Amino acid sequence: MSTMMEEYAPPRYKILGKIGEGVHGLVVKALDQKTNQFVAIKKLSLKNKNGGIQLSTLREIKVLQNCNYEHIITLIDMFPDVSGPSLVFEYMPFTLYSKLKDEHKPLCRRDIKNYARMLFKGLKYMHELNLMHRGTTDIEQLALVIRTLGTPRVSDWPELQQLPDYHKIRFPYSKGDVWENLFPSPTIREEIKLVDALIKYNPKKRLTANKALNHEYFASNFKVV
Repeated sequence: MSTMMEEYAPPRYKILGKIGEGVHGLVVKALDQKTNQFVAIKKLSLKNKNGGIQLSTLREIKVLQNCNYEHIITLIDMFPDVSGPSLVFEYMPFTLYSKLKDEHKPLCRRDIKNYARMLFKGLKYMHELNLMHRGTTDIEQLALVIRTLGTPRVSDWPELQQLPDYHKIRFPYSKGDVWENLFPSPTIREEIKLVDALIKYNPKKRLTANKALNHEYFASNFKVV
């Protein structure tokens, strides 16, 4: 498939090899001969039943075109081919996921705090552009939250009754859990307090990305629980 990409890629991009492949398509490493910088080219092959590009793909492209921030990956270029668009991104030698899975070099708390700060800064920027994340597994995500926080109650979340079809919704029963049981030991008290402030049913009590950046976690001297 990388050979096919070479046929359609503009001459400025020299394909060097495959980085990975998933349900959304192929990702290859390339050299941008115009800037002499490495790039990652994401080949999308997501078409709907009518042969057009899926709405979610168009939405992703539009969002990336509107973002210009140091903590959000840069969409440099895009070009078409027979099966769909190819997106050219700045090359990242590793992902946060690969860092988290690296058992030989686990992240220290300083690294975790730095990555968390970058994530919140990027999220704050997106919120300021009135952009929000969309997910295809929102029911599963809600089920995880319910298992942790317990079944939502009107006393905790007054706007619960305003949800569409509220009286038709049947939430699974869960008494919830305490954060100390879910975190590995030893855990920092400020880490637990930050997560607790972020995961709230009531959005009025939930930290925004901006408020999260000002949380004591980012300015505290760690004390192990």
